[in-house]
Amino acid sequence: MSSPAPMPQKTVQEPIFLLGAHRSGTTLLGLMLRGHSSIGWVGECEYLVDFIDPDTGDFPAKHEFHRMLNSDRRFRARGFNIDESLAPRELADSLLVQTMQGQGKARIGGALHRHFDRVLDLWPDARVIHLIRDGRDVALSRINLGWAGNAWSSAPAWAKIERSWDALSSRLAPGQAFELRYEELLQDPSGHLEQLCSFLSVDYEPEMLNYPDRSTYKAPDPSLAQQWRTRLAPRECQLLDAAIGDLLLSRGYPLGSSQPLDPGLLEESALRVQDWSSRLLWRLNRYGARLVVTEFVTRKLGLQRRNQNFRLQIDAIAERHLR
Repeated sequence: MSSPAPMPQKTVQEPIFLLGAHRSGTTLLGLMLRGHSSIGWVGECEYLVDFIDPDTGDFPAKHEFHRMLNSDRRFRARGFNIDESLAPRELADSLLVQTMQGQGKARIGGALHRHFDRVLDLWPDARVIHLIRDGRDVALSRINLGWAGNAWSSAPAWAKIERSWDALSSRLAPGQAFELRYEELLQDPSGHLEQLCSFLSVDYEPEMLNYPDRSTYKAPDPSLAQQWRTRLAPRECQLLDAAIGDLLLSRGYPLGSSQPLDPGLLEESALRVQDWSSRLLWRLNRYGARLVVTEFVTRKLGLQRRNQNFRLQIDAIAERHLR
């Protein structure tokens, strides 16, 4: 995964970062952006920021950073070359350059689902897009992927990401960010893409909506919005309104009930057990009992090299299902 020859030195100007919770439509919007003749797209790129120390803002030592990168599934899937002469910050920049040059584009962007605050430390001139989707629909989508066992347990993940956005937005310069609702993008994709392109200082291109020809994603479907209205039971709406109602309202989404209620002790315990057991069953069905157990045991025992081997096997299975 390393390259003996130094890579071209070039600083990325105004990289584009699409920020949002998992399952909020970032893959869809990323496909649209990649369809632009001037915009390269690296996809999900948390490996650029995941390994920065949250207290000091520093990267790990060079060789440790290389090891961490090579353990990341999405980094490995990109087939990057690591220039071992570069310091970690320069290397992070060079990864964007590789994609931009490989795709023959003048601009480069990628999606992040966490650690939003670290973007400005690396690229102060970054152009930031915040994609927001109703947290209740995000919760339902996470359940479908086996990431949560019920909507109440899933909702805090959405709330955490939205609060991260609130913290970052106060640091952004005027005109540095563009906010877009997933539901509005589905209703009028060309209109909102025109506005987004104007923000990015590029001309809108209708080819941005040709992504069904080059992916498994279908054309925008407004019926995919607000599914929680028919799929959530009244009690679930009450629980979610109590858990994330303040954020829903601040984002312009109405509450789903007239009486938000927190779960009692017994109900909360039952919800947590259901969440844990559902996620475990999903993993056992997807990866097999042997792999799930050995990955868990080696991780808990701190057997780093053995655990990485099992993680690689899990990642390979995950990649097959993504295709």
